[in-house]
Amino acid sequence: MAGLFGGKDVPGAAVPLTKHGEALREQAHALYEAAFDDYGTAAVQRAEADQAEGDAATALRTRSELLTERAEQSTAQATRLMEQGTWLDTQTPEALRVLYRESSAAAVDELAARFEQQWGRPLIRPGAYVPGRR
Repeated sequence: MAGLFGGKDVPGAAVPLTKHGEALREQAHALYEAAFDDYGTAAVQRAEADQAEGDAATALRTRSELLTERAEQSTAQATRLMEQGTWLDTQTPEALRVLYRESSAAAVDELAARFEQQWGRPLIRPGAYVPGRR
């Protein structure tokens, strides 16, 4: 039972699963904030480029374009993380019902497999062993 529900210092399979959607959303919010900063800096540099001449103007426009591209990538990644967190939140209650009813982590493993099938990447549960990661 301790393997499922954990103990004082080590969470079981059920505990990290309930927090994973929250962790995905926190990552998304951090990316949205970074994108906001990049968009703002890019706008300032575009305005400065309009006032500058020659190589200085070109350099400012180039930096602005790169920041805008990074902001767009961050926004897309953040949106994907939010979608994953929401999906996980909708799937987790049933997996936990089965986990508690059957006292088996199989429901959590099945949810992790469905996550990977849905999103094309493994669900990394906090505290889980990941081969190749230390």
